[in-house]
Amino acid sequence: MREESVIFFTGLVQGVGFRPFIYRMATQQALSGLVQNRSDGVVAEVEGPEQAITVFAIRSESTSRPCRHIHDDRHGDRRSE
Repeated sequence: MREESVIFFTGLVQGVGFRPFIYRMATQQALSGLVQNRSDGVVAEVEGPEQAITVFAIRSESTSRPCRHIHDDRHGDRRSE
């Protein structure tokens, strides 16, 4: 089943190659969508199989140092490091 998710990243995410990093992680999971800078951080809008989005969200959280806060709109949760 295909699903959509909007994931927000805040913290040190501007000017450090974070968008290309997130893009590569999403394409590794065969997700489509977009990654863009915003004044309050970076947003990734992804679409694909639910399991692939879950893997993407978990890997984003575990490897996105020095990102400090991740909010996955799909679940309405907020994760902080």
